[in-house]
Amino acid sequence: TQLLQIMELTCAVRPFTPSAGEPFDAGHHTGVRRIPTTQASADGTIASTIKAGFVRADGTVVRVAEVEVHRRSG
Repeated sequence: TQLLQIMELTCAVRPFTPSAGEPFDAGHHTGVRRIPTTQASADGTIASTIKAGFVRADGTVVRVAEVEVHRRSG
């Protein structure tokens, strides 16, 4: 917790954790696993977050978040 506070105060870098159901964005996320779905509306959305990402105050991504992504099957 202290390290995160120091990073935010000194470098303006903070963690971000994508929420389930958000659209997958290759600029902010990297897919580490595909989760099959039969729902068209879920295709290409985040199923869960494996590892949080980090962004600067200006929105620049320092490290992308690792996520599982829904992929429609069938």
